[in-house]
Amino acid sequence: MGPLLRLVRNAATALALTAGALSACSGGAPTPSPAVVHATEAPTFGTSADTWPAATVRLEDGDGTDHVVAVRVAEEPDHRRQGLMGVEEIRPGTGMLFLWDGSERDGGFWMKDTLVPLDIAYIRAGEIVDIQRMEPCVGYGSVSECPSYPPAAPYDTALEVPADWFGDQGIAVGATASVAD
Repeated sequence: MGPLLRLVRNAATALALTAGALSACSGGAPTPSPAVVHATEAPTFGTSADTWPAATVRLEDGDGTDHVVAVRVAEEPDHRRQGLMGVEEIRPGTGMLFLWDGSERDGGFWMKDTLVPLDIAYIRAGEIVDIQRMEPCVGYGSVSECPSYPPAAPYDTALEVPADWFGDQGIAVGATASVAD
């Protein structure tokens, strides 16, 4: 597990513990756990990404329903460049999480040699700030020949899933996201 993934997991755990402590101190009744919509084991894509760290991303939609996405984590520069290139199928409830050093970014993603349409959620400080559908771009010699999908707002994390998965689950801009073991 890389240091950045460890940092993200530790921060998510600290936030969850703080929220639980505040709830207990307020004397309020515990909130029942929302239903989990998708929970799967570490995804396999048939590429070298299958050896990258695995994690689980928990998304909470506007109704308070949890949605769990099993991901491979791209936190190294060469992993982020490769992403889901060459992957022929991505099962619902799986995807790829892109992590950086915690600084905000504003550059877009491209789909060179990506064979399937994807949705991308740009996430800042645990909140989805933009969701876009991205189309495959195969057969071109350079990245510059493929369209770029810039975000509507700066982000520090990105999550790619099969096209239409976010909409099918009712996940929209404003939903929260956290990384778990």
